[in-house]
Amino acid sequence: MPSSDCNKPLNRQPGSIFRRLPILSALLIVLAVNLLLVAFNPLQKIDPDSLPVGHGWAWWAANEYQKPDKQFDVVVFGSSAMMHPLWLGEATYRNEDVDLVVDHRSRCLEDAIKEGAPGAQPNCFNFAMPGAMPSDDYMIINALFKDNKIPKLIVLTLHPRDLMDNTFGAAATSRHYKYLSRLLDEKPPLELAMPELWRRIVYYLEQSVFVKSKNHDLQLLASEQIRSYLKPILLQIPKCKLDDKANEDRKLAIYVDELQKGVWVAHPTAPYNFIEAIDDCRRRFKKSNQEQFENQKTWLKLCLESCKQKGIKVIIVNTPVTAMVKQLMPAGTYERHLSTIKSAAEEYNCAFLNADEKVKYGQLDYTDWIHMNGDGGIKVLQCIGASIAKNEQLKACLPHAQNDKQLAANQKARM
Repeated sequence: MPSSDCNKPLNRQPGSIFRRLPILSALLIVLAVNLLLVAFNPLQKIDPDSLPVGHGWAWWAANEYQKPDKQFDVVVFGSSAMMHPLWLGEATYRNEDVDLVVDHRSRCLEDAIKEGAPGAQPNCFNFAMPGAMPSDDYMIINALFKDNKIPKLIVLTLHPRDLMDNTFGAAATSRHYKYLSRLLDEKPPLELAMPELWRRIVYYLEQSVFVKSKNHDLQLLASEQIRSYLKPILLQIPKCKLDDKANEDRKLAIYVDELQKGVWVAHPTAPYNFIEAIDDCRRRFKKSNQEQFENQKTWLKLCLESCKQKGIKVIIVNTPVTAMVKQLMPAGTYERHLSTIKSAAEEYNCAFLNADEKVKYGQLDYTDWIHMNGDGGIKVLQCIGASIAKNEQLKACLPHAQNDKQLAANQKARM
């Protein structure tokens, strides 16, 4: 009697379950590879500071600021709301091209301070960056302001967008934050950098996967190797007209992670151009976003606390705000912003300047709803310089030129 199919022995050949369940097989392979990478870690013998990084805005600014032959007494913080007037105003003031990628000095602000405070000799540095928030400013202060690189004075400029931007995610998602976090001795609380629980869960999951947590370093190492191999070949290829930087390339440079010299050059004779960009303004101010505002308010106080510990004087500046912004903001948003930064200045004994009231600005001073052009930039820089020069505490912290009698007395004392 033939045996039935049900009495046949099961086929238990090795690997049969994996052939039937390919997803499980792939998962087990990934887990095995991940365990091997974690165990042997090919990056463990590499100095983290020697790893290649994306040359974004924070990298270029930090690279210039940290040069041993340079010392800056005044550092200006802010988003592109201050980066633009500093950059364009500098070109207009110097009457020469200024490449913001590699030239962050503000001679316009230096001379504005000197005009009201004869004898003062400040060197001013522009650390304003696209999309920066107080959380990014905190990273700069704690990652770079050490030893002989601690400035005397910080100009902390704040536009209403800088404390509340509905297109901004969490602090830890910022390009500037990610780069500068490599240079920190002590990381800020993750709950503050990633307020949303789901972001923290995703973060912890990614950290447990080697190829995900180290993907940026691995990609950069691979790209550096490929570039070194291809460089001799690429140098022999004739330059194409498509490689030239067009105006559109320069506009998009504000969003990219990899910058090169020459991509953002301000010209002193650039024709006036205004773009309304009302949709962009609406997206950023579509709601008052109290949760994000409170988060960045905490970062602002951490910035001021760090400055206090390092002995850095601070002037908080409310930057000029266009009528369009005030009209599109939810009711009470501007008042909340202004009262918050005023209170912070009082709490931490900082100077305060409302540059939105001190000077009259018109549409001809702007390139869009938030960014000033060269003329507007000179106005606001002269306003800030005059305010610093009038404040005895701020003026006293700056280096001053010594006259001949003082120099002779100092030399005699050292003999």
